[in-house]
Amino acid sequence: MKKLFPLTAALALASLLLAGCWDRREINDLAFVMALGIDKGSRPGTFIFTAQVAVPSEFAASRGQGGGGDRGSPLPPVWITSVEGESLMDARRRLAEWGPRRDYYAHAEVVVLGEELARQGIAEVLDFLQRHPEVRRTSHLFVAEGTAQSILQAHPRLDPIPGMAVRSLVRWSPLAGTAQPVTLQEALCMLFTGRTQLVLPRLALTTALEQPPGQAKPTDAQGGNTSEGGANTSEGSSSDGRREKGGKGPAKEAGEGAPPKPHGSELRLMGGAVFKGDRLVGWLDRRETRGYMWIRGQKHGGITIVSPTPAPPGRASIEIIRGRARLVPELVSGRLRMRVQVKEEGNVVESMAPLDFTKAELVRSLERRTATAIRGEIMAALQRAQKEYRSDIFGFGAAVYRRYPGLWRQIEQDWDRIYPDLEVVVEVTSRIRRTMQTYQGLPLSSSPPQPEQRQGGQTQREGQKSGSSPHQGRSGQGGISSPSARGGTRP
Repeated sequence: MKKLFPLTAALALASLLLAGCWDRREINDLAFVMALGIDKGSRPGTFIFTAQVAVPSEFAASRGQGGGGDRGSPLPPVWITSVEGESLMDARRRLAEWGPRRDYYAHAEVVVLGEELARQGIAEVLDFLQRHPEVRRTSHLFVAEGTAQSILQAHPRLDPIPGMAVRSLVRWSPLAGTAQPVTLQEALCMLFTGRTQLVLPRLALTTALEQPPGQAKPTDAQGGNTSEGGANTSEGSSSDGRREKGGKGPAKEAGEGAPPKPHGSELRLMGGAVFKGDRLVGWLDRRETRGYMWIRGQKHGGITIVSPTPAPPGRASIEIIRGRARLVPELVSGRLRMRVQVKEEGNVVESMAPLDFTKAELVRSLERRTATAIRGEIMAALQRAQKEYRSDIFGFGAAVYRRYPGLWRQIEQDWDRIYPDLEVVVEVTSRIRRTMQTYQGLPLSSSPPQPEQRQGGQTQREGQKSGSSPHQGRSGQGGISSPSARGGTRP
């Protein structure tokens, strides 16, 4: 009994020291940070740290209302504050001077980096983020066109919380296929290995415009391609598909009527930000970003608009459902070259002409021209990244390392000199999986249909002879052919 007394006393003392709530953090004492923004400070070596903090009472009210109507509260659902500090941790600690709660970062799914900071270098920022115990490595990184502070102060109409609006952009970005989300973990791996350079999504601030009555809104096809080899669709005021700095909409032309009314600040993914090492060296527009994603094997969405024939009748929209890529380094006569093999599968989701997709030759022609359009996007990305920025964003160095590790050890130090002049052979194969129809396409005509008139109990078109059959008249005017005539079934 005496031997059990010391053990019992030790257990009793341990139960007092090992209480489960000694490091508790009450939810009412926490300020939940939804998004982070980091910019270059006004003085050398300083940082501007912007936090977007949820206001619990207003947050619930705003999320419960529709996007376009009255949100039921005059106060914003988030509190945005910016603090400048000598270091990132110093700026973070200064947030305590502005709020009565402790900042908590486990819910921060979005980290936006300012353009000037990215051009200066982001290694110190990534080091801070990966050391912070509350920042998740699944958080998504973005580069702002301008300042990160302006991005977090936006006022999206469909979602009153900018951080959650950016998260939604990440969620639905595969539909457009012009931006590839990058997490903190993926960015750290690319920077630490050094064999593949980093590309982060480019986030811009635009203005939502309401067109006057009777004036059509400008449209932008998701694919950004035309029929002959994929020339990109204009996105703004610049001619090469890039939007001018400041994120303004297209300039209004003379004679278009009353100017549009601004609705608010909208956030948009505008391509990619190219890094060399940890520094931003330039931008990729939408078409070049698509080419980059093809080479990286990350293309699983978007629209490609092509024409199955060199001349009209029209075009078709191909929805990309799957894309695969393979990088094959080759040694030809002692000279290194890279072979890029891309395979794409898609569905015809729109026909802007009366095309009969039951004809095998038409489908084969559509596949060839889709492959040509994809190859054009790839070549545009290669020209920009390889020749102009001289940044290996495609992972060519990593491919050489995997196949020829001995050769890579010899050329690794000279790769920055070898890469811009590396020969690249591009091979693209396209396959149309489904045409989404079981009969010949509907006839399209720019002229209005002739009105019908009733004569003697029969419906006839104007100009039709009274003795002719109504069925013969419709057939002669290009009506829909009967599926049963070709052995098909009506859908």
